[in-house]
Amino acid sequence: MNIIDLAPTNIKQFRDEKMRAWIQRTDELLKTHPEFNIIQKNFINTMLSFMNQSNKKSIEDIEKTVGEMVAKRTVEEEALLKKYGYPTNYLERDYFCEICKDSGELCECINNERKKLFLQELQNSSALTLNSCFETINLDYYKEYKPHMQNVYDYCKHYADNFDLNARNLIMRGKPGLGKSHLSLSIAKKVIEKGNSVMFRSAPEMFAMLSREHFSDGTKEFGFFKKNIEIKILNSSDDLNDILNAVDLLIIDDFGVEVENKYYISALHMIVENRLNLRKPTIINTNLTEVQMTKRYGERITSRFYEYYTLNFFGEDIRKQKNAL
Repeated sequence: MNIIDLAPTNIKQFRDEKMRAWIQRTDELLKTHPEFNIIQKNFINTMLSFMNQSNKKSIEDIEKTVGEMVAKRTVEEEALLKKYGYPTNYLERDYFCEICKDSGELCECINNERKKLFLQELQNSSALTLNSCFETINLDYYKEYKPHMQNVYDYCKHYADNFDLNARNLIMRGKPGLGKSHLSLSIAKKVIEKGNSVMFRSAPEMFAMLSREHFSDGTKEFGFFKKNIEIKILNSSDDLNDILNAVDLLIIDDFGVEVENKYYISALHMIVENRLNLRKPTIINTNLTEVQMTKRYGERITSRFYEYYTLNFFGEDIRKQKNAL
């Protein structure tokens, strides 16, 4: 099950747990202190008697009388709760979401759960952590290239702040250790917080998973969205395409590090073409120059990358600079 479907399933589970806890708490109280049953029976009998005689009453009178009955029952119950040492709200339902009272209607609780799951997935799928955000980027490491990298930073920040499905495809190009992963993760975190879905994977990991699924019987765990969550993959390539294209933003890290393989090139072409046709934004991080990419993947694929906006990274390896301190 992917995150899109998992979030409402989780919310239902949370609601059910709250409901079961409330029922168990109420049942135990009624068994231990039968006086509460008497209050409840008296309330029901009084309510039924009133409703049988309310045909000629106005709606306003009915609402007023019912409200008084409910208030009387509440006062009696609270008095008993205090007597036996319980909090006065002990019999009230405890909702997972107090806004929609667990109805899920006109509420952000499901979307918030999706955000949480995608952020967990992002953290699990990256060697970096969710501390990789715009605020933790130190442009001083770029030294003489700081003005240029300030422009790159500003572009990425604007991209994330204004992300929608019309956002441009990006290539972040530069030598290892210049912060491509950090900046793309910063974008990912911001995009998820805005309510969009994001997949972040290194190219070797992603192509290896694609290869396993392509050459398997379709029953293995796909694991794109969340580790240890089983995702059913059928043999049809269309089903696999659906999963690849489900996310609003796809980020492929360490592009060009994967082992050269004809199937990988074919899979890459499929991913690039499908997402371009669907107008779904993709970010690719690579150490390869344009010439190296053409030599490795062929003109058929790299010509499609001309539709991507390239951000060039310059400077000295930041990891080495940090280790030297």
